[in-house]
Amino acid sequence: VSIGSKAFYDCHDLTSVVFQSPSSITSIGSETFYSCDRLVTMVIPASVLDMGEFAFSGCSLLRTLIYLPSTAPEGWTATTNTYVPNLEAYSSPAFEINNAKVIEMLTFNDKVTTYGEAVDIHDHKVNIADCGYELAGLTAKHGLHTEAGEWCDTLHAQFTNAEADVPVLDVDIPFHHTVAKAKLTAKVVSVSRQYGEDNPTFKVVYTGFVNNENESVLEEPVTVSVNADKNSPAGTYAISLSGGKAKNYDIAYEPGVLTVTKAL
Repeated sequence: VSIGSKAFYDCHDLTSVVFQSPSSITSIGSETFYSCDRLVTMVIPASVLDMGEFAFSGCSLLRTLIYLPSTAPEGWTATTNTYVPNLEAYSSPAFEINNAKVIEMLTFNDKVTTYGEAVDIHDHKVNIADCGYELAGLTAKHGLHTEAGEWCDTLHAQFTNAEADVPVLDVDIPFHHTVAKAKLTAKVVSVSRQYGEDNPTFKVVYTGFVNNENESVLEEPVTVSVNADKNSPAGTYAISLSGGKAKNYDIAYEPGVLTVTKAL
């Protein structure tokens, strides 16, 4: 389950290390690959939890490290091109060599959708393509949130490389995205009545529901009000709307008009 300290210390003929997949290695010891100066690339398995001090010190040609763990192993090292699933989880390397730079494997572009629209996970840039990998598959591991709100879902990505004997990369990548509320319009229908009559029941018409939804999704109903009763003189009165609440909708109001005519 571990590679011991100084296991490959000063192994100048070591050019590559390929871990069994899935790997059971959880720990890489201190100075394990110290001065392995012909080592160019290494993929750190998803099982690795910690790395010892100076694990890659003196690896002057090590230009690419690819990390598969969802969270950064304790004591991790960054090198020239260090590819990680998530910059937030890999914000501070313990050790840096060869002008280190940390790069997300995938960068998502538009991460905002509106409720009722399909959440798009395919609008992205494959940064790891710079070292020869292609994205072979990308799926939502446990589905995607579609309700309004800010979410972090897990995507499973698979990267392949055209070079012989290069392992397929299977990695879980967090997908931070926002589902904005849909716009819902509540409009009260204008009506008329004669002086001396009670106000009629006002009708509210909604436009903008998605997913075959209707007024039943309103958590609080829209309130209709008018500053007129049966004793109000003939004329016109604004019918206003207020209140109303729906989890996935922002409600806009269109007022109506109550027309009071003279009694016959």
